[in-house]
Amino acid sequence: MNVYNNLVFPFISLCLISLIIGIMLTIKGRPYSSVLSTLHKLSSFTIGVLFCFVFYNNLRHSSLTTLTIVLAVGAIIFFIVSTVTGSILISSENVNPVTKINHRIFSIATYLLGIISIFMSK
Repeated sequence: MNVYNNLVFPFISLCLISLIIGIMLTIKGRPYSSVLSTLHKLSSFTIGVLFCFVFYNNLRHSSLTTLTIVLAVGAIIFFIVSTVTGSILISSENVNPVTKINHRIFSIATYLLGIISIFMSK
């Protein structure tokens, strides 16, 4: 069963939606809109679940290269780091600028590694 064709478009769409909402939150600044913040969190969570589902399914049903597995594990680790830094950004009033930069870098790295590893696992 190849879920690649069914889930790649939703995965990439959710990545773009989350990225656009994240940019909107950055531009608007504090106080963050609760609607945008919630949409950003939900889309990010869905991206993580969808990616893990696709990766696990591909791992079970096809032979993945070592590079694809390394990229996928990197995407999962970066996803965890971007989730933690995002939680810090939302919950703290005075946030270290390094945390903001880390959140942006790790989020984009998560999207890129996730998309690349999904395309490589086809």
